[in-house]
Amino acid sequence: MNPTSRRRASSIVRLALIPVLALIALAGWALASPVGASPDDDYHLTSIWCADGLQNGVCEKAATPDAREVPYLVARPTCYVFHADVSASCQLVKHPLDASTTRGNFEGQYPPFFYATMRTFVTSDVLSSVVTMRIVNSVLFVGLASLVCWLLPPRRRTTLFWGIAGSIVPLGIFIIASVNPSSWALLSGGVLFVATAGYLESAGWRKIGLGATAVVTAFMGGGARSDAAIYAVIAVGAAVLVTVQWNKRFWLSALLPLGIAAMSAVLFRLGSQVEGAISGAWGPPHMQGSTLNVAFRTLIQLPSLYAGSFGVNWGLGWLDTIMPAIVWFPAFAVFLALIFAGLRSMNLWKGIALSGVALVLFVIPFYLLVHGRFPVGEQIQPRYLTPLIMVLLAVALWQVGGTVFRLTRVQWWAIVVSLAVANSIALHENIRRYVTGTDVPGFNLSSHVEWWWPISLSPMWAWAIGSVAFAGALVLALLEFSPEARFRIGRRRVDGTAPEPHEELRPVEAL
Repeated sequence: MNPTSRRRASSIVRLALIPVLALIALAGWALASPVGASPDDDYHLTSIWCADGLQNGVCEKAATPDAREVPYLVARPTCYVFHADVSASCQLVKHPLDASTTRGNFEGQYPPFFYATMRTFVTSDVLSSVVTMRIVNSVLFVGLASLVCWLLPPRRRTTLFWGIAGSIVPLGIFIIASVNPSSWALLSGGVLFVATAGYLESAGWRKIGLGATAVVTAFMGGGARSDAAIYAVIAVGAAVLVTVQWNKRFWLSALLPLGIAAMSAVLFRLGSQVEGAISGAWGPPHMQGSTLNVAFRTLIQLPSLYAGSFGVNWGLGWLDTIMPAIVWFPAFAVFLALIFAGLRSMNLWKGIALSGVALVLFVIPFYLLVHGRFPVGEQIQPRYLTPLIMVLLAVALWQVGGTVFRLTRVQWWAIVVSLAVANSIALHENIRRYVTGTDVPGFNLSSHVEWWWPISLSPMWAWAIGSVAFAGALVLALLEFSPEARFRIGRRRVDGTAPEPHEELRPVEAL
């Protein structure tokens, strides 16, 4: 086999293994917490169980018209919430079979499509149903991201992978492998911009595949959360800007992003989250004083929402699983490093797109908090903004003109090690919080276990496999998606002779 064929074969193997390892890593996170562990899960679980209306044994009438009878573990799974030293063993005590609840999407606050899809996986066993839904959402994320990766030309795969990997640890990866509608919002945030931009600059089968995937991911995001519909419009708008060409062919292609924006507007109207915030449905204001004073206090505290996506001052779960500094410091540092490195490749239109995304990322939470007079930390959480943070990083990493996004080999390995360590410790801390509670210290998660899934895989093995899989995906991505990996850097030609001083590095042939 000649060198070119070997490189091609190695690339195919890496492209096949990366999604497998990513899915294993997400499966580790799917097992890392009990039923009800993601924010407002009692609401979302009830909404899933009742997505098809009333049904015996699944979702039944309650004593009042605004309530429903659902399995007890669906309506009341959160006995450990807000008490980090309390394990999830409280779910194991004897409880009634059913419970009545008024918390659910009974009045259409959220778009219905996420709940309707997850309803497909509801069975009589709540535990297996929830794990299945978490795995399904993980498969959807990895599957659609991998499809876009295969459809993109090789030089664009860097933006897709590192745009996702550099922005999901720890909050994003926790939410992706959950039954929270934000899982689909993160999918849209991670994939839509790159898929749309790739569509606009491609032709033939690549163009068709990327366009179809962009429509699907935009629909999934807007079909899960109303704010994700807004983010979809921003993502496709940024994609048009970074790829803009002044010819008829481009503007005919731009009809698809326009259609996605129109679809997103319709999906936005199917939920009332943002409108409720504007109309005052969040409740009475908590901040007094003039509007100027409220705006100033909001302004100086607002960055904590962005940093919260990386675990700074905000916990996972119901905000009660606090991340240590060894998680948020490297994760946030990698994000900022990638942003700054991406600024090396810049032109007017990318600058406008990047500035526009950053401006929206500031304006939306700032306006809603000041308008409602809520302090930073109430009502708006980092997970609401994480999809747009993913778009921001992807836009920054998008290469324009002749400037190539480059980091040294040492810098790339620093990124890989930083993200692998941050993910591993975050996963360990998350499992610890539910297996024993934080009042039981120690490295061995399988010691003194108070709660765990009824499976043969121990907590320690779940952590080890998930950690190694995530690290393995990063290492393979380093070899496949970092720009330097696509260059032959040896000091000798294939025939064994030394290159001439004037010879430049040549790109390896793409798949």
